[in-house]
Amino acid sequence: GWIAAAVSGLLGAPHLMIEMVIGASSNCFLCLACSAHGKFFQYGVWLYSMFSLVGWIAMSQMYFHAPFATVSNLGIVGLFVSAIITGLRVHSLWSSKKMLIQDQVRYDELWKTLSEAEDSAECIAHLETVVRMIGLDET
Repeated sequence: GWIAAAVSGLLGAPHLMIEMVIGASSNCFLCLACSAHGKFFQYGVWLYSMFSLVGWIAMSQMYFHAPFATVSNLGIVGLFVSAIITGLRVHSLWSSKKMLIQDQVRYDELWKTLSEAEDSAECIAHLETVVRMIGLDET
């Protein structure tokens, strides 16, 4: 893409150079997205989709004098993929937060039953003393 843009510019075809720069730039976002993890992958795919669509609108305006004369199929597919990825990520984060809340409730109930027993309170106090003795309480 970048080499084709440079050659097009040298050969006096600025419209082709602009098309190659727009295509190469959006592909750079996709390459960066594929090398990233987590939310950065998601952001990269969104950037690719948006840049592809905006670039295609600009090229359509340049070639046909109408911004929506043609459609960027890759940009539209990218938007659908981005929306699916975002939806799945939001669902995963929501469900894991829900599981953590349930685990916290179970832990609090267990801790309450353990700490209320007389023998448990003595064991906890002993563990606290041992932790202080060996220096684990310092952060």
